[in-house]
Amino acid sequence: MGVGRMVTGAIALGIALAASSLAGDKEPAGDKTGLFKKEKEIALAGANFFEHLLVDPEGKRLYVTHGHSLEIIEISKGEKLKEIGEIDRASGIALSSDQKVGFATSSAAGIAIAFDTATKKKTKQIVVGKKPTTAFTVTSQSEVWTTDQSGDSLTCIHPGTLAVTATIPLPGNPSAGVEHADKATVYATLVKKSAIAKIDAKARKVTATWPVDPGEEPTQLAIDAKNGLLFAGCQNRKLVVVEIETGKVASSWDIGDECGSVAFDPETRDVYASCGGGTVSVFHVESAKELRLLTTIETPKGAKACDVDRKSHKLFVLAPMAGGGSSVIVFSRGGR
Repeated sequence: MGVGRMVTGAIALGIALAASSLAGDKEPAGDKTGLFKKEKEIALAGANFFEHLLVDPEGKRLYVTHGHSLEIIEISKGEKLKEIGEIDRASGIALSSDQKVGFATSSAAGIAIAFDTATKKKTKQIVVGKKPTTAFTVTSQSEVWTTDQSGDSLTCIHPGTLAVTATIPLPGNPSAGVEHADKATVYATLVKKSAIAKIDAKARKVTATWPVDPGEEPTQLAIDAKNGLLFAGCQNRKLVVVEIETGKVASSWDIGDECGSVAFDPETRDVYASCGGGTVSVFHVESAKELRLLTTIETPKGAKACDVDRKSHKLFVLAPMAGGGSSVIVFSRGGR
């Protein structure tokens, strides 16, 4: 999931499928190697800024926070199913492990908005800190956790009761979190400390802090649970690979400016680093010490957020449009 930026907004709300290049959009979006093909573009009008997107391959939906809204989109048709509005600076998105409850955070109001994924209606507002920028599922505890970037903490929410079950203090400001469900362990980036915190999800306490040198200011995180690897996207143009068993940096790789998302596809073993400078670096993970650069996809500048569909292996990138508003660019993946 990615960090948003301000873009010029439009007044009208709406969504439409666009052609391979939207009218007036001169920004590039493509892959010169041919491995990834731009399939379509879904226009999201009306946003003054945009934040994150989440692919739900089971529900075949795409969740996008932009402006003060959460958009729920049917992936196959690219059509909007629902817009949940009045979310002040909509930011993080997460679903409960049973996918019955969704959460969208408001980084301005310090709350998480719970909604029923079937009816797509709000059910409760939950206070979760000063600036909850991201959210993620913690399957081992049947919870959803949010990161408080200003409060240096994680907030744990039970999707059944919609109550806060704990607040976990951290030794730094978190920007992203992931879970290793089999180990009941959560890992969170600590931006200013240039480190990753290891958290015992059951005991709800930090058990280790690992530096990510040569990476600096890690804002994004993805996990290869099967092979015990973390991928940290850092603001000094580095993608750092950390071994879970040792907490040691195994390797680091060059990526673009302003990393806003890192996503991992466990079936293809590809890792994606989406950067606001206008690129998505795609690596195939051979081992902890060897990542093979498959391609660099050109995207519009400011396109930070991305996610990958673990079933279709399609890549979704949230990008600003030259004429205002934002769009989701969908790339289909070919053979290696």
